[in-house]
Amino acid sequence: MFRFRQAGEVALLLLATIIATNVKAQIIKEDDARSDVASGILLDRLSAKHCKTWQKIRQVIYAEDADGRLLHPLLKALLEQLQNSDHSVYVEFDDSRAFGRSIAGKFSIERLDPEGSRNVGVIKLYLHNIEHATVPNPANLKDGFAPLAGLNTLDRYVEVFGHEMAHAVDILFNPERANLVDEILRKSNKVIQQRLQRKGRIEPEEEQVLHERDAVLNELEKPAVLTEEMVWRELLESRRKRKG
Repeated sequence: MFRFRQAGEVALLLLATIIATNVKAQIIKEDDARSDVASGILLDRLSAKHCKTWQKIRQVIYAEDADGRLLHPLLKALLEQLQNSDHSVYVEFDDSRAFGRSIAGKFSIERLDPEGSRNVGVIKLYLHNIEHATVPNPANLKDGFAPLAGLNTLDRYVEVFGHEMAHAVDILFNPERANLVDEILRKSNKVIQQRLQRKGRIEPEEEQVLHERDAVLNELEKPAVLTEEMVWRELLESRRKRKG
């Protein structure tokens, strides 16, 4: 999950308290496992307007310099790994102001294939939040990484998308990890539901479940942040080299 601090703070924070807050992964039923589900990057859930935004994102990912050299090899590799897989990854964009302003993007699991080869996931970007994020001026940075700093709106979308693609690749292509994420979210969601239904102090075993969830998801966040930093640097370095 790509998450940043509220307005008034200049730094962004990438923190995985959860990967999916409102989507519960469910195991594909035995008789549904062979259903004709399209694979790769799926745009079915995008409006006509959002399809145009997607095409612009894709153009950045595949951008070349004047000599035909690819400018964003890491982004291209992530996209094609998902596109050429048997997994299904839906792309969703939300440009409303209804969702919490601290979330820029998230990856969630919708369904798990018992065999681990045809999982269904969702990458969702919150466009309004990305556009209005407050970030430091890159001129004030030394060699540090500041998410979204120095990027125009389109490149910001691409950076967040790269972060969520990193989560998708890391989780979907590792059945053990995907099952762990599913299990830990199911347990923590159950605890949260129970807490909403009754009052009183949280039980020690419930608190332990939430601690375990945070520990697992914070570990998953580390490789996504490393990947995103490389994506950010690709985007910064390519700005003047892009054709057109």
